[in-house]
Amino acid sequence: MRAPDAFSALARLLTRRPAAVLGVTALLAAGGGLLALGLSPSAGTDTLVGRSSTSYRATQSFHEHFGDEAVIVLVRGPLSKLVLTQDIERVLGLEGCLSGHIPAGVKAPGGPAGPCAGLARAHSVEVVYGPGTFINESARQIGDQFTQQSTAKAAQAARAEQAAYQLARAQGRSPAQARSLGAKARQLVYAEFTRNVLQLALRYGLTGIPRLNDPNFVSTLVFDATKTPGTPKARFAYLFPNANSALVQVRLRPSLTDAQRTQTIALVRRAVRMPQWALTNGGSYVVTGVPVIVSDLTASITNSILALLIASVLIMAATLGLVFRVRLRLLPLGVALAAS
Repeated sequence: MRAPDAFSALARLLTRRPAAVLGVTALLAAGGGLLALGLSPSAGTDTLVGRSSTSYRATQSFHEHFGDEAVIVLVRGPLSKLVLTQDIERVLGLEGCLSGHIPAGVKAPGGPAGPCAGLARAHSVEVVYGPGTFINESARQIGDQFTQQSTAKAAQAARAEQAAYQLARAQGRSPAQARSLGAKARQLVYAEFTRNVLQLALRYGLTGIPRLNDPNFVSTLVFDATKTPGTPKARFAYLFPNANSALVQVRLRPSLTDAQRTQTIALVRRAVRMPQWALTNGGSYVVTGVPVIVSDLTASITNSILALLIASVLIMAATLGLVFRVRLRLLPLGVALAAS
């Protein structure tokens, strides 16, 4: 049978049973409409650049090694009032909350229904960089190095004492004289260590083991003494862009779906609003960054599409109602919606 004859036969069959045809068409249109409601727009990188392009592959490789684009928590306020006061401890607590790393046996701030526990369950954060973590880790490493050097010097002093004692005995000196010479050798080693420690203390303004809440240590670590007071060192610009802001970078896992990314951003926003992390010296938090903008853009596109669809239907219905004076004047609109 030729194609025109086949189509003619099909048309005759359909016209003999219009009710069934319209019913099936209505069911297909309703099913398609329900499925369409499950669609969601995306503003991801792959909607702008092809997945086979060199730029896309390089971007994906970067994300796999270092995490997805960072959600930025901008800490606004004078930097000196942030890092030289107890506010830095609150920022450190916020960074721990955002990282989702809660030690075993420790209750999450805000309880099991809070954003900290939610981030810990989701495991959606790759790593967190922030001023609190940076200063605390710097203090810890300096303290560890001091302890290691102290232990090493103690062992060196013991060896020097033993060597001096044996040398003195080999020279025929009495045991008391050998012990005295050994003690002097030990003191010389400790004197050298003390001199080095004092030089470092004078250089970095240390009065003891560095701590997060030591203003002298923090000031020397963060601020540039050769510039206007309160100016951070240029090499720490990724944490302290200027004298009135600090950045907490929350890098997300690259394998997150759009829904998981949106949920993580919502948890981050809830976390920065927790009273535990509220700054007491005039500072405030602002959540921003590429993932936040993309997520908000996606939500905006979704709402705009829905609003545009409703407005289009209403305008077309009003137009058909005003222009045509027949009984089924809105039928073309229904046909158009079913076809869409």
